[in-house]
Amino acid sequence: MASDLLLLTALIVANVLVAIGNVDNGHPRFGPWAGLGLQVVVVVVLVVRRVWPLWVLGV
Repeated sequence: MASDLLLLTALIVANVLVAIGNVDNGHPRFGPWAGLGLQVVVVVVLVVRRVWPLWVLGV
C-alpha cells in the first residue's frame, strides 16, 4: 500500500512538472495530449502493477 502511494505521488509530480513546463511565453509547447498521455500512464501503471510487476518495472 505504501509503495502504491509512493508510485502514485511520483507520477502525479511528473504530471504536474509537465503541465508547468508546458507553457512557453503563454503558448503550450506540448499540447493537451501530453497531459492526457501522462494520465493514461498513471492509471495503467497502477492497474497492471499487481498483475505484471516485472513488466511494469521494465517499462
